[in-house]
Amino acid sequence: MTPFLVVPAVPVRQKARLAIRMALDSRARCLIHTGIAHVRAIQGRSLPRLDSRQVLCIVRNEFFRLRVHEMSRLTLLGLSVSIQSPILIRRAHAIDKEVIDASVRRNWSIATNTRRTYADALYRLKDWLDRRAACLNDASLARYIDSLFERGLAIASATMVVKAVRFYARARGWRCPDGPLTDAALNRFRRGAGNRGRGQAEPLTVDEAEVILATAATPRRYSDGRRESVSRALRRSLVDAALVSVLFLGALRRAEAAALTWGDLDHAADGQGMVIRVRLSKTNPNGANPDVRYVNGPFADAIARLRKESGGGQYPGRRVFGGLTGASLSRRLRDAATAAGIKKRITAHSGRVGLAVELTRRGASTHDVMHAGYWKSAVMVAHYSAAARAELGAVARYMRSGYGRKTTGSMPSCARRILAQRSA
Repeated sequence: MTPFLVVPAVPVRQKARLAIRMALDSRARCLIHTGIAHVRAIQGRSLPRLDSRQVLCIVRNEFFRLRVHEMSRLTLLGLSVSIQSPILIRRAHAIDKEVIDASVRRNWSIATNTRRTYADALYRLKDWLDRRAACLNDASLARYIDSLFERGLAIASATMVVKAVRFYARARGWRCPDGPLTDAALNRFRRGAGNRGRGQAEPLTVDEAEVILATAATPRRYSDGRRESVSRALRRSLVDAALVSVLFLGALRRAEAAALTWGDLDHAADGQGMVIRVRLSKTNPNGANPDVRYVNGPFADAIARLRKESGGGQYPGRRVFGGLTGASLSRRLRDAATAAGIKKRITAHSGRVGLAVELTRRGASTHDVMHAGYWKSAVMVAHYSAAARAELGAVARYMRSGYGRKTTGSMPSCARRILAQRSA
């Protein structure tokens, strides 16, 4: 039977010292009954004398979940301990690099970028725990989150660690180690550093997208001072214009745009637009649900020009943007926006955010916006279009034109009377 130790609700250092003293002195196996305030020592089973390293392993690995009522008393191997508040002790676990590789990095049930992000977060957490001779539990995870705060990272980094730990725990069949201490650490992080990080990508409006289309063929100047040739600028503009079209009006994510092939594009039945079939996406990783986008106007014309000039119609399996990765496409869109004179911080995700904002300003419902960009949750649509919805809200509709009164631009008489009384 596995030895278990109970640690009362005392400061962390005192808690560790007490646990080590109990392990060294007792040399007995004890069993903790969950929910009741006593520990029954198993008689007739003794432990050999433990050295400090073995004791440390016991303290790290053998915590058990226990709830104790306020002001109860534990009789722990003959030692009476007073409990001042309810405590929650969770079993601690160790992170195994081989398990990370097998259950996370090579787990094809989640997206590639998610696998990579989870695995990297777990590797960093494992290194941090190994340097401190600690195992994964609620307390150590909370301390790691506090260390991320001290390093100046954003809240997204902390929440990603918690998600990775939960995924790793489910893969190993464990109970999730995060608990009230981890929740408190995340709340402290949000309060103290809620404005850190890149934040939401700035939306790309339809006017700005059309400006990029119009200026795409303009020759640019390289960093060494040389000027781009006209022929090279024309070839580049075909790719840049098609990229803006699929990222903005098609609302594709950068990984979806990088994986797009000419066989995924087809002319729409109305003869005025183009249909884009996204085979695999973040919300449709298995390709079970049809994910079809619609592009029309000058954006559809830009895609058709690139298809004609590159001969994409003859090679349906060829990728639209060649071997460019998602990061390369994001940099290419940013350069195109800078060349067009757009001062915003444009990323590949600016197209999706901008489409949600533009459709909301034109009166589209949340369901229509979700269907246009294949958002899985209405929460993200509401987050992206919060400012646009405020512009269409009750204050914008009913509190315009002098707060509902017909005025000539002068100050209302009641306001003039109040100011006159105060000045007198």
